[in-house]
Amino acid sequence: MVPAKSANWKTGWAFCWRYQPERRGASWDATIKEQRQRVARLLRKNPSLKASLEETRGDAYSDARLIVRRETGLPEAVFPVESPFSWEQTLGDFWPEGKHLN
Repeated sequence: MVPAKSANWKTGWAFCWRYQPERRGASWDATIKEQRQRVARLLRKNPSLKASLEETRGDAYSDARLIVRRETGLPEAVFPVESPFSWEQTLGDFWPEGKHLN
């Protein structure tokens, strides 16, 4: 299975990027890109992990909601119950609510 920590982390940063635009910066941009590369590398080296992506996505999203709630101070009701991001978006060049900083 894709490590939950990586999946939680990646989904959480997508939310931080969406809900805290005033805090976007080069550090967040680089961190998101780095995590995408790490997960992509892991999947390339272990193709069998792709079979468990959907299961991991649900678990990761549930954890990410709690993490982002703590990080942002926003109420839980702000975040959808189901992930609005597909794995393709999470691992690809998708940037919620705007492009990355380059």
